[in-house]
Amino acid sequence: MAETNPRNPAPGSPRGLFNPLESLTMNTAPSAPAPPFAVTLGAFVARRALDEPSAAGLLGVPVYTLRKWIAGTRAPSAAAVRLLDVLGTLEAIAPAVLDALTPAAVPAAPKRPRGRPKVVETKASNQPSAIETKASN
Repeated sequence: MAETNPRNPAPGSPRGLFNPLESLTMNTAPSAPAPPFAVTLGAFVARRALDEPSAAGLLGVPVYTLRKWIAGTRAPSAAAVRLLDVLGTLEAIAPAVLDALTPAAVPAAPKRPRGRPKVVETKASNQPSAIETKASN
């Protein structure tokens, strides 16, 4: 019995029918693997000179999540990977549009003093102060 070649199956078999997609996928060379998300994200943030709050706002995630993605300790969702891909394409095609979408840097909130607030003593309105009593003598 003759061996059958998977590329040329026996006539009448289901694989023997013409499949237009098969011809497209069989002749393509394997592509290089994409760089890790953390590398791509770090490069994007560096190219755009974004601070963490602006980058997180552009991606629609908390700053904590952005830090975890950059550190590589948290895997992004497929939507986040696709969004970064779209933002990279937008950066190449229409940087002005990307500039308009990028949120402005948020100024840091002023630091409040720690601990209990200091109590300021006030004088009673009907009693004269020591300075007022010396002046009246």
